[in-house]
Amino acid sequence: MAKKRDAPTENPLLRNRVGSIVGEVEQGRGQTAPVLTERALKKAPANPKRAPGKKGREYLHVKTRFTKEEAAAMDRFTRTLSAYMQTKLWGSEVTRALWTIAIRAEERLAEMSHNAPALERPSNGDRMAYAEFEDAIAEYLQRVLR
Repeated sequence: MAKKRDAPTENPLLRNRVGSIVGEVEQGRGQTAPVLTERALKKAPANPKRAPGKKGREYLHVKTRFTKEEAAAMDRFTRTLSAYMQTKLWGSEVTRALWTIAIRAEERLAEMSHNAPALERPSNGDRMAYAEFEDAIAEYLQRVLR
């Protein structure tokens, strides 16, 4: 049976690689804390959920759940729109375009707010009520955007 080590051993070859990425590591009172070099500070994003994009933009990933049928319908719609526009489109581009339309219609939404249905959000477990809730939102938005 192998003998258990009291303290982990350090690999000197690995230390150089880690040090060049993270920065030098200082040891004090049994704890290790990274000391970030100027290079490491430039590489590390300020917010780990955001990643820098082109031209200094920051992008945030937003996730949405869809049923298989909804995802298939969205994919079919994206392909159809792509054929009409005679260019390759991605679902994310269509989604951003639809959100842009909705955001541009905020003033119209405020004008039509007196016609908004009074909805009560059902629990997530009640699938039928939740589907009806989402349909009511879709119908209202469709009336506003026409």
